[in-house]
Amino acid sequence: VPAGRARPRTPPQPSAQPPGLSRSQAIVLAAVPFAVFFTFSALPQTLLPVIGSSELALSTAFIGLALGAGGIARFAGSAVAGAVSDRVSRKAALVPSLLAMGVAVVMLAPPPTVVTWLAAIALLSLASSGIAVAATIIADQVPADTVGRRLGTFRFTGDFGLLAGPAVTGLLYQHSGRSAAMLVTAGVLGSCALAAAVLIV
Repeated sequence: VPAGRARPRTPPQPSAQPPGLSRSQAIVLAAVPFAVFFTFSALPQTLLPVIGSSELALSTAFIGLALGAGGIARFAGSAVAGAVSDRVSRKAALVPSLLAMGVAVVMLAPPPTVVTWLAAIALLSLASSGIAVAATIIADQVPADTVGRRLGTFRFTGDFGLLAGPAVTGLLYQHSGRSAAMLVTAGVLGSCALAAAVLIV
């Protein structure tokens, strides 16, 4: 560069932006918190204690201990899902977790035993990390200036599922029986898992 002449500036390069989500992918990811919160509010927070008390004659203390142990098991499930999400793929962590929750719910459709009741609690807890994985997919795929809006929708659908779960399954349990309530809940999870398997890259 000649003396006295300023060196020309290199124009700033645009930062790489994530590719974004299609409408169908955004809908599927928003359905994940709906399905998971629907299930948790319907079962551990509502019907599992009712089933344990009225159908299995379990004590309040035993039910509380079992549900508390399930809460602790969530830590192990989160660690496994996080490792799979980082080392394999987000989808490889998301879809099996939704399917495993569906299996746990189906276990309660036949007449329950103490063993199947406890196993359902454990499996629901271990497989409960779908929400965290779906939120991570959003953070990975959505431009930074729209992440907050996407996560707001994500949380809203989760809260809607939290309200809908006990209302829907409680009515089904009362008027159509336990099997109907479990199968509808499993259907919500299974549909979400299938959509995620097909649409999430």
